[in-house]
Amino acid sequence: MAAPSRAPGIRPGPMAVLVLVLALCLAVLAVLAMATAAAARHRADVQAAMTVDSYANEASAQELLADAVAAAREGGADAWAALAEEVPRRWPGASATVDGDGRLLAAFVQPSGRRLDVELSCDGAGTVVVEAWRASTTWEEPSHELWQGS
Repeated sequence: MAAPSRAPGIRPGPMAVLVLVLALCLAVLAVLAMATAAAARHRADVQAAMTVDSYANEASAQELLADAVAAAREGGADAWAALAEEVPRRWPGASATVDGDGRLLAAFVQPSGRRLDVELSCDGAGTVVVEAWRASTTWEEPSHELWQGS
């Protein structure tokens, strides 16, 4: 009597288990790659927004510097008081004061926390000197407590 022939196919065994494990590993790696790509895109969006805010602060401060130079030529540092009062109206989120030494102190702050502090002084000849031009970011520390062990 002739032996029945088997249909060709994959026999369950070590090869099938190996293929199954490899497929599972590839699926896990695909999910991890998607999560990493989403996180990288989010970080890129945050960085782009911070860069836009930094450039907005720089542009505003450059305009203020040009106005301060014009005011110094016309009336010296005494004309800066009027300029300091005008700053919050021209640039929302900005503030400016003239200190006791006649220096113009201005701060440009964006909602994202990007900040630019500018300090200008004027000599007797009407020349404006940039004493400080500091960019910084303000943030709040996370309020959650990390586990410190038992």
